Amino acid sequence: MLSKRLLLRSAAAAVGLAALPVFGQYSGATPVPDKYKAGFDSVTIEKAQDILGYLAGPECEGRGTGQPGYQKAAEYVAARFKELGLKPLDAEGD
Repeated sequence: MLSKRLLLRSAAAAVGLAALPVFGQYSGATPVPDKYKAGFDSVTIEKAQDILGYLAGPECEGRGTGQPGYQKAAEYVAARFKELGLKPLDAEGD
């Protein structure tokens, strides 16, 4: 089972957000590179909780594959991607 921290990071990545601020991080962690700092700092715990709250909440009805809640969750994530200006990769990953 995924830890809550890993699940939170995975959800953030799924909506195109930078890594979440980490508390109690392991001692070998390195500082965030300058080129990623603005994105890293833009993600708040509250924002991540809002996103995860929607995706894990009753609005998405459990997100079972092929079920209406799954479609709602996919549309929500796609809308967040579009807001961020992300574009889908082609078949070769480019």
